Amino acid sequence: SSGLPRMFVGYIILMGIALLIAMQMPVSQSGIGTKYWVGLRSLLSNPWWWRFLVAVFVFGFGSAVIHNYLFLYMEDIGANKTLMGLSLAFATLSEVPILFFSGRLLTRFGTTMVMVCAMTLLAIRLLAFSMILIPLLVVLFQLLHGPAYSMMWVSGVSFSAVNSPRGMGATAQGLFTGVFLGLSAATGAFVGGILLENFGSAVMFRMVGFFVMLGMALFLLVSRKNLSLEAPTV
Repeated sequence: SSGLPRMFVGYIILMGIALLIAMQMPVSQSGIGTKYWVGLRSLLSNPWWWRFLVAVFVFGFGSAVIHNYLFLYMEDIGANKTLMGLSLAFATLSEVPILFFSGRLLTRFGTTMVMVCAMTLLAIRLLAFSMILIPLLVVLFQLLHGPAYSMMWVSGVSFSAVNSPRGMGATAQGLFTGVFLGLSAATGAFVGGILLENFGSAVMFRMVGFFVMLGMALFLLVSRKNLSLEAPTV
């Protein structure tokens, strides 16, 4: 009821507070164990790293389709702006429990299975959106966002830290973030727009849902030998 300008002002104020808090956080210093280019070559020559990045790309692609076109889909099925806001609020709040227990999840199940679970939940969410015609059900299925997104995020950060040469942790996490929030997000937004324009929102979500499910199955297939050997990551 206050309008968009006040909403953006509130966002700026909250981000300013977050910046002040972040500036007070301690930063540890660590030396680089090898020359940068040697470490980068070692990082990129690891086949598990590329399998990991492909899985991250598939997940980020599917997430981008939802992030960019969920409200258009909700508008098509008759949702009002209040329900749209609630869907985003439910999705955001559902991240908190997984982030809180992320250490236990990684220790208990390992990075690979946590990523597989995240991709499965995302695929279920996408396929559900391809069939739902009742706006309130969209809000309920948004609760799957938190477990899926948070599990992919924490497992990605953990994998990057554990599977990078000494001193290359920041570079590894930068590559992970670049694929997760950059390359896959841009590709998902672009391809999703083409699918939406040509086939409609239901077919778009269904096609992307099957794509994510296929990516999850392939990732699980190539990772099966690693499941029994994977040590706890935290």
